Amino acid sequence: MEIKLPWYTYSSIRYLSKVLKKEFAVFEFGTGGSSLYYSSRVARVECVEHDMDWYNLVLNHIKYNKIKNVFCELKIPQKSIDSDETYKSVVFKEIYPNLSFEEYCKYIDSFPDSHFDLIAIDGRARVGSLKHSLSKIKPTGLILIDNSERVEYNAIRFALVKAGWVEKTFKGPGPYSEKFWQTSIWNR
Repeated sequence: MEIKLPWYTYSSIRYLSKVLKKEFAVFEFGTGGSSLYYSSRVARVECVEHDMDWYNLVLNHIKYNKIKNVFCELKIPQKSIDSDETYKSVVFKEIYPNLSFEEYCKYIDSFPDSHFDLIAIDGRARVGSLKHSLSKIKPTGLILIDNSERVEYNAIRFALVKAGWVEKTFKGPGPYSEKFWQTSIWNR
């Protein structure tokens, strides 16, 4: 994590650099370079992570660099054959078979409604993550969905459009990858 950049498209990072404000509160589903990026630009970053090894790596980096405004919580997926599909990982199904990310998705419920200026959904069980995020975002807030070109996330797009959100898409390359992809940022 030498480079403190989110694993989003470069064009979306440029856009975020223009719209983020020092007083913002950010919530992230997933942690990493984005957590470090936000830490120097906003007042507070709350994160939830599902992978223990990655969580420990990020936490050690936060402690080593004496970052005081990033708070991470670990919510490991639980075995559940009958779990609601909303809480399943729709990508990498073979890595997470019969695992429920319900606790991970519901972690945001511990915060007040209309609390966050930005919610970044870039982890597992993104449909469930969005479901629990909608009441937690401020009326003027933004929702970021990375890899939004994936058909597996069409349910997210439909839910946001139905709720009156407007999408800005940012296609192209980004850090840490030679592939092109899409990051979407939504506002009302």
